[in-house]
Amino acid sequence: MAKPIELVTVLEGEHARVFHEYMESNVIHDTHEGRKIMREARDLSKRFKFL
Repeated sequence: MAKPIELVTVLEGEHARVFHEYMESNVIHDTHEGRKIMREARDLSKRFKFL
């Protein structure tokens, strides 16, 4: 039986630094627009199941 493919994201350099600062900040990143995008992503994931 074939093994599932594991996808990972690796950030390097400036991208890694910016992401780390974003995650460590005390700013709330939960916005109306962000919630809307997450709802759309959830709905799409339910409609299009990827193996």
